[in-house]
Amino acid sequence: MLRTLPAALLITATLLLGGCDVPIIAAPPTPAPTAPTATPVPLPPGAADRLARYVEGTRTLLAEIDGDAPVDALRETTSDLLDQSLKLLPDYLDLYPHCESYLAATLEIALIWDSLSPSDIRRDYLDQGILPTSPRTPNCEPMKDLIVRPAMMLSLQDQPDVDRGGLRAEIATLGARAETVTLRPEPTTTPGG
Repeated sequence: MLRTLPAALLITATLLLGGCDVPIIAAPPTPAPTAPTATPVPLPPGAADRLARYVEGTRTLLAEIDGDAPVDALRETTSDLLDQSLKLLPDYLDLYPHCESYLAATLEIALIWDSLSPSDIRRDYLDQGILPTSPRTPNCEPMKDLIVRPAMMLSLQDQPDVDRGGLRAEIATLGARAETVTLRPEPTTTPGG
């Protein structure tokens, strides 16, 4: 009977089986490790365009706020941002699947924002009061903000006295956050190229 053993066990096996009539053949040598190579993950079709539209939407909303546009116009642009974030989410999860449970909990805000006060949204979603712990990566929270901050702005716009300063602060934060969102795939690493 022919047995194959890893090279490290060959010496031990030879010592233990010394004088035995069972031939022992060492496994082929393991190739020397080489530096891992990164295989780029392709972007989902249209993902970069959807993100660019979102970023442009934040700029449009900021211009509307600064231009003292009527609340109805602000609400329409803000609603569009919320819709765009939901369209962007599948692209994002294709690239960052580890964010799925965290972002799934965030999605509720798109349905219930109108039943929450701005302070509820801040506490429960922006400050993560009811959200699960974010995975320890820089990728999950930016997408959360792209969903939650438009909901926060819609809630602010529904207040009896619309706080344009608060709206401006939210859109400025959202615009800055949208600029940091990347749809650069995390490369998969394979040993030895």
